[in-house]
Amino acid sequence: MGLSESSNDQADISREAILDGDKKDTPLPQPQFTILLLVRFAEPVAFTFLFPFIYQMVKDLHVTEDENKIAYYVGWIASSFAIAQFCTTLLWGMLSDRWGRKPCVLIGLLGTGTSMLLFGFSKSFAWALVTRCMGGALNGNVAIAKSMAAELTDSTNRAKGFALFPIIFGIGSIFGPIIGGFLYNPTHNLGVIFGDNQFLKTYPAFLPCFVITSLCYCCFIVGCFFLEETLPSKKIKLVKYGVKDQNNETERLIGTYKTDSESNIHAPSSSSSNVSAIQYDSISDQESLKSTDKPINKWSFSYTTIVTILSYTLISLMSVMMDELFATWGPTPVDLGGVRFTTNDLALIQSIAGVVIIFSTRMFYTPIAKKYGVLKVYQVLFIPFFFVILAFPLANPIMKAYGSNVTWYSVLFLHIFRSSFGIAMFTSANILVSESADSGLLATVNALAQTFGSLARATGPAVIGAVFSWSISPNHAFPFDYHFAWFSIGILCIVCGISSRLIKSK
Repeated sequence: MGLSESSNDQADISREAILDGDKKDTPLPQPQFTILLLVRFAEPVAFTFLFPFIYQMVKDLHVTEDENKIAYYVGWIASSFAIAQFCTTLLWGMLSDRWGRKPCVLIGLLGTGTSMLLFGFSKSFAWALVTRCMGGALNGNVAIAKSMAAELTDSTNRAKGFALFPIIFGIGSIFGPIIGGFLYNPTHNLGVIFGDNQFLKTYPAFLPCFVITSLCYCCFIVGCFFLEETLPSKKIKLVKYGVKDQNNETERLIGTYKTDSESNIHAPSSSSSNVSAIQYDSISDQESLKSTDKPINKWSFSYTTIVTILSYTLISLMSVMMDELFATWGPTPVDLGGVRFTTNDLALIQSIAGVVIIFSTRMFYTPIAKKYGVLKVYQVLFIPFFFVILAFPLANPIMKAYGSNVTWYSVLFLHIFRSSFGIAMFTSANILVSESADSGLLATVNALAQTFGSLARATGPAVIGAVFSWSISPNHAFPFDYHFAWFSIGILCIVCGISSRLIKSK
């Protein structure tokens, strides 16, 4: 499942999520935080629903009759969303600083929903590629939602608030694969209900895309009526013109702008109002609004910061390559090195992994990291993860020897461990990124890490898709047969482990 997208949600979890502080936590602002999470819920569902059926969809589009090359085209469809999102994330962040958070979030929901609906009408590879790019280009909600969360919380409850985002991603990752896996090609999978419907035969991806679109539009309607603006400069204008703030949070957000007599409210200076949406990810709302007299060199990073960002980028690349390879290797025929899983098989495995993501961090990672330290846990995790990667291609001989049932449970077992180790690595990496920066550079460092992570997620699927397509072509002996793609990720895992050893405890 999409651990790479989950990393964005983990990026704002600070050490406060691991070590209990002495401060008494401020209660999370309700119901606004609940509404924000509901709006955020649409994103992981839309992100993960594609994985169970993308391989079959490329086959149905008849892009190529050579099954060895399907993985190559799957990789490009998977990459297109991230490439477009990488190109527009900063733009949406700046627009949200200018227009406000709420309108940009609503545009993102409309863009996601509309692009999903158009994707459901795909009859060619080009159409599928363009509509996926459209979805990525119109959606900057990951960073904006975190900015809203930062503006709704303070230093005592921010870690608690941001810890809810990976849980929401996990829940969305349960429903996404179920929707995609079980509703794709409904005349075949659900023939009892849909019979011989010609429209659904012509557009087998329409039904799951329609469900995703309906979810996005429902979240859009909820957001229109109940989601409130959190951008401080916009809230200041509301108070100035006598509009009541239903959250009673305006006083906290704009307290630093009162004059000594507290009779007038002044708008923030340009130096403080131009903080980008991404920069709100890991700093308190008060700190983000204060102007400073001392200039800060935003591009002066320590050795530890540079190495930590490098390590984060590498695990982002490794994770998205694993996502893509699993989605293409699973349905690949047994004689080509795959296990011939159906879309339903993949949907169920990925949904169970989503349940694991919800509980694994809280139940296992937190107490272990508290006892041994985040850096040490991060460095050790690459060892078991390496062996899990190398174990996946063993499912092919298991399928030949013992059949589909034993193989399915074996892959499920491996995927659960892969999800657990993966989410723990991302949690550790993002805590280390935040801890590597000086307070004046914290937002810039987090934004830079997210940018490089997005670049990795944009290139990884196309690269591993091409590698796997080449490896399953004829006349390749071990280790350059279907094992080669897995071994390539294993080598990348070793590089990730080495990079983690270069990180110094601050």
